[in-house]
Amino acid sequence: MQTPLTLLLVDLTSLKVLGPKGEVYKGVMPKRMKYFHPSAANYFQSLVEAYPGVAISDGYRDPVASLVARQNKSGVQPPGYSSHNYGIAFDCDIEQTLKNLDVSYTELLDIFKSYGWTCHRSDGKRGKEDWHFNCLNMGDTPPKGAEGPQLWMRQNYPEFCRESNATWDDIEWVQAMLAKLKLYHGEIDGQWGPLTRGATKAFCNTYDLGPYISLNEKLIRTLAIATAEKEITQL
Repeated sequence: MQTPLTLLLVDLTSLKVLGPKGEVYKGVMPKRMKYFHPSAANYFQSLVEAYPGVAISDGYRDPVASLVARQNKSGVQPPGYSSHNYGIAFDCDIEQTLKNLDVSYTELLDIFKSYGWTCHRSDGKRGKEDWHFNCLNMGDTPPKGAEGPQLWMRQNYPEFCRESNATWDDIEWVQAMLAKLKLYHGEIDGQWGPLTRGATKAFCNTYDLGPYISLNEKLIRTLAIATAEKEITQL
């Protein structure tokens, strides 16, 4: 596993999408958010073209944006674990959208579901995360809450998103990715020596992975998304 994670994304920056009102968005979804995984891009485009009154407050997030969001808001998944990082999620300005479309929240859920987007809550109620929608392509009843996105990540990027812990065979890859971030300056030798541990600690501090340094899924997945390359196509 010597290569970086390659994220597959579709460029939808030319698509006109409504954003929240106010000084930050000024009624327009930012271009930096208009990237979606190939499995979700058509569904997103079809939805916003059929219902231009849908206001989107968030779409694709790079790992730094996820880190900042996690530090400023509760309930945000960390980099590598957020479905926004993989282009399969958007956040909706619910109040503005309900007003624009003149529908109830239940009706809005039905509209989104008909276009392949299911709410993170999965219970059909208003409250926390009622604005977050995923495109998982897992049938009519995808796993509840975070289970669905995590399963999707493991299915689509199994080398970097594993249920089991990483193995010592991954040390060379960790060294190579830390070198890519200019945190590691030693040889790519597969040895868990002081230079590797020091670079790993610096990375863990940056991404809030905690003081305990371990070669586990959390490190592998976070490092993968932080060093990911993008293969971007047009729809």
